[in-house]
Amino acid sequence: MSARLDDIRWRRTQLVARAAVQRGEVTVAVQCLAEPLRMVDTAVACLRYLKAHPLVPIAALVSMSMAFMLSRNYSIFRLLQRVLFRSFALWRTYRSLGVWIARGRAVWLRIGTTWQNSRRNSPPSTR
Repeated sequence: MSARLDDIRWRRTQLVARAAVQRGEVTVAVQCLAEPLRMVDTAVACLRYLKAHPLVPIAALVSMSMAFMLSRNYSIFRLLQRVLFRSFALWRTYRSLGVWIARGRAVWLRIGTTWQNSRRNSPPSTR
């Protein structure tokens, strides 16, 4: 029995050493991805900030549109106006879809609980 335990311990030692070497190899291989991952992390942090403060992009768009209006460059203003109207329509669609999805989930849960309650309250079948 002790020979078997010694074999297990020896095998465990080998596996731990192999895992340490593999960790080092993975670290070297992933080192070239450090800068792109840092950029992705920054982008995610910016998106979280914008999600927490939704008025910031709206204020930026309004200020940009006012700057274009005051500059008398109407072609850029018209383009920005179309983008603003389309983004507002997209936002409204997104919000209304969220409401409809929530209502659908509530109805689906209500149907599921009704079906389960009817199964529990029905008399057992005698076959």
